[in-house]
Amino acid sequence: MMSMSPKGVLLAMYHTIISSSVLRFLFPILVYGLFLAVIYLYDYDLFIKTTILVGTYVFTPMGLEIAVPLGIFTLKLKPLHVFFSLVFTDVIVATFIMWNLPILKKVPGLGKILMMIEEKGKKSFEKSKKLAGTTFAGLILFVAIPIQGTGAISGSILGTLIGFPQHLILIAVVSGTSLRLVVYLMTILGILHIVF
Repeated sequence: MMSMSPKGVLLAMYHTIISSSVLRFLFPILVYGLFLAVIYLYDYDLFIKTTILVGTYVFTPMGLEIAVPLGIFTLKLKPLHVFFSLVFTDVIVATFIMWNLPILKKVPGLGKILMMIEEKGKKSFEKSKKLAGTTFAGLILFVAIPIQGTGAISGSILGTLIGFPQHLILIAVVSGTSLRLVVYLMTILGILHIVF
């Protein structure tokens, strides 16, 4: 019997997941549910606070600007917990969007617009290798800039429409979100240090 390397097992699992539309839809949700379940089993109070933090981050228009101060000042969460919870949330959201964008293309009206944007993005992307490099850096900055309409959700849609490989989109999301959070946490903690 031939044994597979850990990398081979992970690749086989990945190909199994992406080959099934049901698994592509459910897997990110299940992974995030597992993340929350582990926190729940570890510390119920931390679970409640993390749920409030993430809910605020995802469902408010200025998620980062509200969630980070809420997490640090009101919920009294450690900055590293806030950082890793929000980065992990963005990775799961980006994965869900990348894997399920083809389904969104089938939605009447929206699908036609997405296909036009994708076609234009691919043509622009293929015109120049130089553009490819600056586009990746631009995607990181697009995720990092804390203004309405940017972030992991928009970045993963844009990266997918441009035609980036999924691993590069995830790197851009992690890099951009990390940069955004580090700057914001340093600002918040600097203010906290000055005030107290």
